Amino acid sequence: MIHRILKGRAIFLASALAGLLMAACNNSEESTVNASEPGQTKATDSHADASGGVQYPGGSGVLPEPKIPTAAQINALEAMSKNAKTPTVPPASAGFPALAKTSAADFNLNFNDFTALAFLPDHAWITFAPFYIQKVTSTAWVYVFPLNDGHFHLMYENPNLCFGTVTGKYGVLSGGRCVQTAGDAASQPRNLAPHEATEKVQVYVWDGSRRYTFDFKSFYLPPTTDTRYGHVQIWIHKIDVGWRYWADLPSATGGFTWSLPQSGIGGAQGIDEIQITSPGTFGWTIDNLVINVH
Repeated sequence: MIHRILKGRAIFLASALAGLLMAACNNSEESTVNASEPGQTKATDSHADASGGVQYPGGSGVLPEPKIPTAAQINALEAMSKNAKTPTVPPASAGFPALAKTSAADFNLNFNDFTALAFLPDHAWITFAPFYIQKVTSTAWVYVFPLNDGHFHLMYENPNLCFGTVTGKYGVLSGGRCVQTAGDAASQPRNLAPHEATEKVQVYVWDGSRRYTFDFKSFYLPPTTDTRYGHVQIWIHKIDVGWRYWADLPSATGGFTWSLPQSGIGGAQGIDEIQITSPGTFGWTIDNLVINVH
């Protein structure tokens, strides 16, 4: 039922947005919208990051122990977490494959699966997505939801792709214009970006009746040339000690993979929820969340 409501609402909003985009293109077969650049809120502030202000050239790093939130922060997190959506698991007939494995036990949430993208309204053609759902095992599903907004965006990884003017199909940038193709938008790899920088996105694993615990191994932040842009704040809920967080994690000009500690009281093991947001007012993107479901 919730899926139908979400889908109906999303189709209406996506169609409205698509209409605006097409109008801006004068209803021609070409447009100039680049679909690989998430929006961001302009601001002039700056903030320190986990590296002490150093902008990494690219590569990887291991996070230190996370911080313990205040009572006020915990109350806010719990209130928002209770608003989480728990829709019916898609039927087996939908043909959802499991997440790609990075090892014998680890799964990569990379927002690239054709079936999961095709399940979204208009195949997330104009990047609009009210959720992202994919199998982890035969009984468990990973759910990704916006918490304080009605949707997030699944941006095309290929910077040469654009919205096009045909529902469910992507276009290719050529000469500064978007040339329509017959390609299915669900066939194109994506990464996740918020609708607004301060949007919170929730990740959990569910089987229709309960949440699974899982380990959060690592995640990838796509490249950015702006030191203000691309920072994320990561919150985890550990079933034994409660909420922990990393306040400000930057990307890099070559992209950056952060590995989370897997031992100790601050290790990202035995968790049942992830929340992702920005530490400031600039946009961010995230991809390749590696998890190990218990």
